[in-house]
Formats: sequence, C-alpha cells, structure tokens
Amino acid sequence: MTNRVGLALLRLLSPQELIEAFLKHREKAVDFARLLSAFYLDFPLLLPSDDSVRLPTLFAWSELSAQDASSYASIDRSELAARLPTCYSPKLPTVILARAGFVLEAILYTDHFADRRSTVMLRMYGDINYGLTLTKQYCSDLISDTLSRSINAIVGAPAHYETTIERIEENVVQSLLELDIVTNEPYIVRLETQIINKMEFLFAQLNVLVREEHLLPRPPLYCKHMFTASDSLSEEEVIHLKLHAYLRLFIHSLTKTNRLEDELNKTLSVLAQYDFVFQSAKPSLQSNLVSNLMRLILVVLRLIYRDESSVAAKTKSKKSSDILQLYQSLLTDDENESDLKPFERFFALARETDAAHVRLFSEWLRSKANHGNSNLQPYDRTTREMWYESVIGSLAAQHHSAPLSTPRADTSDCLWLLSKIGEDVKVDTRRFDQMLFVSDYWTAYQSSAEGGLITLRLHLTPGDLCAPR
Repeated sequence: MTNRVGLALLRLLSPQELIEAFLKHREKAVDFARLLSAFYLDFPLLLPSDDSVRLPTLFAWSELSAQDASSYASIDRSELAARLPTCYSPKLPTVILARAGFVLEAILYTDHFADRRSTVMLRMYGDINYGLTLTKQYCSDLISDTLSRSINAIVGAPAHYETTIERIEENVVQSLLELDIVTNEPYIVRLETQIINKMEFLFAQLNVLVREEHLLPRPPLYCKHMFTASDSLSEEEVIHLKLHAYLRLFIHSLTKTNRLEDELNKTLSVLAQYDFVFQSAKPSLQSNLVSNLMRLILVVLRLIYRDESSVAAKTKSKKSSDILQLYQSLLTDDENESDLKPFERFFALARETDAAHVRLFSEWLRSKANHGNSNLQPYDRTTREMWYESVIGSLAAQHHSAPLSTPRADTSDCLWLLSKIGEDVKVDTRRFDQMLFVSDYWTAYQSSAEGGLITLRLHLTPGDLCAPR
C-alpha cells in the first residue's frame, strides 16, 4: 500500500508538478527520475517509507538485496504504468538526472539501452562540464571489450564468417574513424594497436608446435578462409580464425584511412637494412621504430615457421634443425629486447626462400592499398581537416536528404519540460557541434554480440542537456 510520502512523490506524474519540483525541490525530482528509471529498467519499484528517506541511487538500486528493499515502500508496476502520462518517455530520466548534475547516474541508466549515440554523447557532456575523460574510456572499452566479443561471436557461426567479418570491418572502422576526425582523438591508431596486442596474445596461447591431428601445410594467415555449416572448429582452428579476423580488420583500418601504402613503404625501409630486396620503389624516411604493421608481419612469420617447423618435425626432414632455428629467431622471452631484434636474427639466418615469405605478404598488402578513400591523402593529424570536410560533410548531406520520418535533433519529447526549467547549461560551440554530430550523424557501432540491452533508441540530443555559447 502506498504511504503518504510515496503518494507525494507520485504526484510528479503530473507534468506541472514535476516542473515545479525540479525548480523548487530538485532532490524530489531526482528521486522521481530514479523511480522512472527503475520502471523502465525493470528494477523493483520502491518508494520512500517516510520523509527522512531518499530513494537509493541507481548504482545502489541495481544491487539492492531483498532485505534492503524491504525497508522501502513499493508500488505495483501495472499501477504506475497506467498512470504514466503519454509525454513521459524513457528519455525523461536521463534528462532530469543530467540536468540536476547526476551525470554518472544518467549514464548508468542510458547504458542499458541499445543506443550508442546517446551513451557517447552523454559522456561527452560529462567530460565538458566536469572535466572527466568518460568518452575516451568508453571508446577504449569499445575498442577492447566490444571488439573482442564481436570477434568471439564469429567462432560460433564459421559458415557465416565472410559476411560477419565484412560487417564488423566496415562498422568498427567507420565508427572510430568518424570519432577520430570529429574529436581529434587517435582512436584509429588505438584500434590498430589493440588489434596487434590481441594477435600477439592469441599467438602466445598456441602450442609451440602444431599438434599432429591438424592438417598441414596450410595457406598463410592472410589467405581467405572458407567454412561450411558443418564445420566444427578445434581450439587451434578457433585461434587461427580469430587471428585472421583481426588481421583483416587491421588491414581494413589502414586501407580505409589510405595509410596502407605509406605504412608499407616505411616498414620496408626498415627491413631494407637487413635485406636489400625490401628497398621500396617509393623511398620512405628510414626509421628504427617498429610500427604496428611490422608487428603484424612478425606474427605472420611466426605462424608460417610454426607450421613449417611442425611439418619438418613430423616428417623428420633433414632441414628440421634449420627451420626450427628460424622459428626460434622470431620468438623472444626478453621483455627488454629491442622490437627489431627478431627481424635482425631472422634475416641473419634467412635464405632467399625465407625472405620470400615477407616479400609475398608485402605484395599482398600492396594489392590492398587501393581499396580505400583513394581521393584523399593518407589520414593523419595534418590531413584531418580535409577528411573532416569529405567524410563528415558527406554524412551531414545524407542526413539532411533522409526521409522526414528520420528523428531530427530539433525534435524532443521532453520539450514540455525543457522549456520551463530555466536557462540551459552553456557549452563551447565547437564541443556542442561535436555532441550534435554524435547524436545526429555518427555511424554508431552496434554489435549483435552485446546481449541484454533494451532495444530502444532514446534519441538524446545536445539540446536536451545544454546550449551553445
């Protein structure tokens, strides 16, 4: 049964009462926003038991035990649903909490919905107003955890590998490239570094040699993989499949940003100090720095010589010792060793047929170099403005030519509230435009591997939270 204090909170089901509470008794409006959040998130519906009791934060609410919840009054879900005004939407709790200064709670609530645009934009708002780094952390998680889940999901359906990896390639890279361009944060380089880190970690999970039950020899990692619906993958094959997927994603990132040819030339200029056959047709400034592409070449070589060593050991080849020595030259147990040392050891032992593995891979890479945005210079900090005009301008044009049914940033189901609750928080125009881009144009990466989210778009806009100066 609802008590007097609970009934007072439920009076905020009247839009006019909610507006007045926000202006004069903000803590009451915040409690109501938490109650609405609990309703939309299917949490237990609690009400204050007396005047001295505040509703728990959403962080605490989601963790409440049955014993803790018993200290509050409650309301039946169907009763609350029947009394909700039509102008109250799932976006309303986010707006109230963020406007009242409870941005982290607003983020926690919004993260339950399959609406990456709103979650990123809200984090940008928090960064601007509170000097936080929520957006960077979120994108780091997107690059690491969400990407891993997407790649792992491929393993469960190898017959659909090609279509799935193509979707992941385009979606992930495009999503991060747009954020990179708009925010001037190096998300693309972070993606590529994370991919190589994951590939090196996966290689470390393999046995030193391939077990005898696996069919060898097999094509190099970069060759196309084919599967049928009946394929059942061993642990070895699962790791190879993931490695191939990460390799494809890495190459797609370089081609999408028109950097593959430049990166390849830089890499070959480094390798040329060990073998003259890698002198590039297009000379590049020589560097002793190991790029992510060089790290990729090293992973590919390790896999090739792991296979060759396994075949040689199985067939008791006379060259077994030489092949194993080449394989071992590519490995390292010393964390302080120079990243170039494996290449130095390898080329000191390599014959022409060994160097051919690198040459064939580099030729394969060069064949992929013309598959990107060929009308643009390679993407970096110096060409960012050019890419902004081309890529972001194109997205804006597509948005403005979209059907009228597409939600626009100038429409809000919270206008009845926003028009009454006082002056907007003012933010720098440039930052406001960044938020507007995310809410309206951004190609938000959504993964089918992310289960448990409410499949609803909140359509949060910058105007729901602030205004430009």
